[in-house]
Amino acid sequence: MAPLRCKANRSSLRRCVALVCFCSFARIAAQPAAFAADSAPRFQGDSLPDPPAQNRKFTTPSDAKLPEAFLTATAALFELGLADPRDCEYREVQLAIGDQKSGDGGVVKVHGWAIPSKPGDAPDAPRFAVAWNGLVYPAVAIGKKADLPSDVERQCKEDVAARARWKNEYPNEDYDQFRAGFSEEVGAAEQNLMPIRACLLLRLGEAALAEKVWRKWSDSKEPDPFLALAGDWLWARFGRAVCAHMRGEDRLGLIDSQWLTTMQKRADAIARERGFKREEGHEKSDTYFEFLESVPRLLADQKQRLAKKPAAKEGQAEPRDKRIARLVADLEYAAPLPSGEHRFGGLGTDPRVQSLVSAGDAAVPQLLDCLEKDDRLTRLAEFGKEGPRSCDLIGVDRAAFMALSLILRESFF
Repeated sequence: MAPLRCKANRSSLRRCVALVCFCSFARIAAQPAAFAADSAPRFQGDSLPDPPAQNRKFTTPSDAKLPEAFLTATAALFELGLADPRDCEYREVQLAIGDQKSGDGGVVKVHGWAIPSKPGDAPDAPRFAVAWNGLVYPAVAIGKKADLPSDVERQCKEDVAARARWKNEYPNEDYDQFRAGFSEEVGAAEQNLMPIRACLLLRLGEAALAEKVWRKWSDSKEPDPFLALAGDWLWARFGRAVCAHMRGEDRLGLIDSQWLTTMQKRADAIARERGFKREEGHEKSDTYFEFLESVPRLLADQKQRLAKKPAAKEGQAEPRDKRIARLVADLEYAAPLPSGEHRFGGLGTDPRVQSLVSAGDAAVPQLLDCLEKDDRLTRLAEFGKEGPRSCDLIGVDRAAFMALSLILRESFF
């Protein structure tokens, strides 16, 4: 269902609930749900470092045989902040990544560019790495050296196989991954061929490898690849921000959502300068990257979570209304189950929602207030609901809606 954020809609629903309240209220017994511990380590820093050559001048190799539009688009992306892998060793690295269903994708071993330690750093100082999606990651571990040419060859072979599978499954559709809603693991792993990788290879001076990768995408109908390349890169960071929010890694979520707030405006300005038009039916959108429209709400939520003081412990003899108020306040902690099945349709299994349902009619007034006025988010998000590159951030109003529906045994549809 669509987010319940319009006051007119909320007020109408409140009147509907009020009518149902004349009926008897159902009291549904609730069993607490178990949550497994997150496996990805939490980032405790306040910022992510720039790679050592991020702002150093770059000269395109004289033997590069790449389109001018690609060269200028690549230069624009690095000016925006696409992570520069120069002066970083290509190694095995372990990264904590997100999952679009559960939020926590655990720790994966991939190949990337290890950012060197700074002189004077302690042996146990945090390490960082540039992944193939063009993002800087906190590194869980840095391993042995990896073979860049072999990985590019592997990417190209996998692309041939992927195209064959696509042709078999979708014989009448063009193969195009530019706007696919790829996961964080797919973006970070070295075996998947994606156009943004040609940008990283060119910056490394590997013109022949960059050409090899880019030729795979040379049949694109878009003469200027900036929007496609920027879309891949921004989607990767947006996906990481949302998944960090889902698993409770609020420092990383705040860093990414703050960065996206600034970068969206800069990327939009470049797209306008390059003459891009809005897609048909989307002319009134404020951005070329519509999946970023929810970032301000995500940023506000991350800020309030980090500023919040630890909640007081539950009292032994808590008054009913105070207990209900605490449960409503705690709806912001509704989170995905490790299985990834706990999405909007599964909110009824959340222990906070179940406890409110068990309170029956006594909880209805506070739930109605939450439904009408509360703009906080839960930890839940739903990727891909409105298209390959879409993400629905689920607010506490939706959790309140679910509780009301269960109390009153009404769907309100």
